[in-house]
Amino acid sequence: MNKGVVRSSKFRHVFGKTLRKEDHYENIQSNVSAQDSNLCDANAKYFAVPWRGGGGPFVVWPLNKPGRLPQNVPLIAGHGAQVTDLHFSPFHEECIASASDDTTAKIWKFPDDGPTKTIEEAQMTLAGHYKKIILVRWNSVADNVL
Repeated sequence: MNKGVVRSSKFRHVFGKTLRKEDHYENIQSNVSAQDSNLCDANAKYFAVPWRGGGGPFVVWPLNKPGRLPQNVPLIAGHGAQVTDLHFSPFHEECIASASDDTTAKIWKFPDDGPTKTIEEAQMTLAGHYKKIILVRWNSVADNVL
């Protein structure tokens, strides 16, 4: 028997480093009660998170602005129920699609530096579903195909 054999770990020289407070995001009031939601989405410039509140609002925030989100953060709020999924367009960084329990999918456009005020009017509303929409995705090779 080999009593003295101990396997060494491949990760014994790897150490984690805690981020500084100014390098992460605080005060994110996400609505995480949807079990079948992806919770968030991100592209090269922004991240989006369903926000707490009535009517299914969500927040789009620039990645280059870490720190504490303001108490009155500009929302994108146009759904009548909870947002179940979000997906940024792979061709247009300032365009996002959202799906909701209110049986609609909506396409939103916002300014280049991110939303500066609450947006309540969608660029386009896709209606006609009989049940809630769980998933929304842009086509990764064809522009403007949801």
